[in-house]
Amino acid sequence: MDIKVSHFAGVWFDVELPDGTIESVEVTGTWRIMESERSDAAGGDHFYLRSEIRASGIGELTGIRYTFIDGFNAKYNLKFGVEAGFTELRRIISQGSNPNPWESAQLTRVTVTPKGKTVVDFTRER
Repeated sequence: MDIKVSHFAGVWFDVELPDGTIESVEVTGTWRIMESERSDAAGGDHFYLRSEIRASGIGELTGIRYTFIDGFNAKYNLKFGVEAGFTELRRIISQGSNPNPWESAQLTRVTVTPKGKTVVDFTRER
């Protein structure tokens, strides 16, 4: 497995507060990417990718501390067709009495059969 880690600072996000006001937040964090690939005895190739972003910052207007979390997973299986699955979870978590402003989850599955037929299943929750 190959792992890459990057640190970042000075990235800005906008967060919508419960009253509709937009608050800007400057965040500092870490981005980690993990990749692996393997072949199996049946001649199939398998590729995996995981990306994680974790960051935090203080809101300019309210002084609320926010934590940002983004996780992405991808899996590809190749042999006589292509099968791929993707999941992503994003969260913005606020500390204190304000409700957490944002969360979403997404699951996508794409299959391309050996005859070229493509089937896509997509689920998104918020």
